[in-house]
Amino acid sequence: MDSFWNTVAGAVAAILALWVLFAAALLLYGRRYGVPGLKSLLRLLPDVLTLLRRLATEKDVPLRTRIGLWALLGYLLLPFDLIPDFLPVIGWADDVVIAVLALRLIFRSLEPEGVRRHWRGSEDSLAVLLRLTGTA
Repeated sequence: MDSFWNTVAGAVAAILALWVLFAAALLLYGRRYGVPGLKSLLRLLPDVLTLLRRLATEKDVPLRTRIGLWALLGYLLLPFDLIPDFLPVIGWADDVVIAVLALRLIFRSLEPEGVRRHWRGSEDSLAVLLRLTGTA
């Protein structure tokens, strides 16, 4: 049972690391593209998680895309990784890199209009998210 909770903790850590990555990107690109408010920054992780849940369950999203989302979730929940999670910082790096690459492929398959249709967050956050995934 300990390995299950370690796996859950690793998945939560990967999701939080993604949030930190998106928040850092918002701050780094803020001057160039306009900084969303602090509220938008804090809402980024919940908005992304809501988007992923909606994409994984909506019937109008292509089956291949939904399978990709479920595969990403499965990978994040697996008890083993390319780089073990007990190594500080780099242990979670593989999860973050794979998650970002998977999101990039998923977002590209949907086109910005498909992502925008399911997005419930601020437009500023969506714009940065689309830029980060190369779909803007």
